Amino acid sequence: MLSFGSLFSQNHNLELYITNCRATGGNLKVAAFKGEHDFKAKENASFRKSVEANDSSLIVHLWKIPQGKYAIAVFHDQNKDNKLNTNDIGIPSEGFGFSGNYSIFKKPKFKDCSFELSSDTSIIINMHYLWN
Repeated sequence: MLSFGSLFSQNHNLELYITNCRATGGNLKVAAFKGEHDFKAKENASFRKSVEANDSSLIVHLWKIPQGKYAIAVFHDQNKDNKLNTNDIGIPSEGFGFSGNYSIFKKPKFKDCSFELSSDTSIIINMHYLWN
């Protein structure tokens, strides 16, 4: 016998522990992407959230997310202009981080940052700041 729950997509809660954030004001911009194609353009995020960057460690709660494979990208919008600022050669001048303990020495790919959301989950994202 099928239960009604199996007929509908499961939703789960996702808790992000964001560490190493510079508490210099501004906002943390969080975006979740559901596939490699979507990961290549910020406009394709499955969901987004913005929280005030007021401490070096923050917890961001995301509720009722459909199960599936996701990658999370975060940037610290210190000047509140809603974009990740870069220097003249394209290196980020604001903090950033990705799910999956991603290395900052190459451009991230979905497979490097993705995780399966199949139950309520907590993940850690370490912020990186390349310039003062």
